[in-house]
Amino acid sequence: MIRLTLTNINSGELGLFRDDHDIALSLSLDGVQLTNMKNHEIWPVVLFNLNLPPNERTKMKNILTSIIIPGPKSPGDLDSFLHPLVEEMHELERGIEGTDGDDERSFILRAWISMVTG
Repeated sequence: MIRLTLTNINSGELGLFRDDHDIALSLSLDGVQLTNMKNHEIWPVVLFNLNLPPNERTKMKNILTSIIIPGPKSPGDLDSFLHPLVEEMHELERGIEGTDGDDERSFILRAWISMVTG
């Protein structure tokens, strides 16, 4: 059994967060009623960038809306809606090429969902 600690993650034992460009994400999803009659709900799936300071990560401009699952009721098969996001996260785990806007240097961008809330 591997016990996850910040030391394990930063040291590279798990291969996570080896570069300053690597991103930790928090995924959150929950049902939201669209009307006062409570007969229709949607399920937004949002991502928060945990690399940002706490007072910045929850500002609207920094919240990433990933998926909006339509109603009228809660999704029966949540996995089928989340599948495209899971595939994209697998690609980000392997890494995609990016360019740093500050110094124009190329780097490999990696991201992981580190926390899930609802």
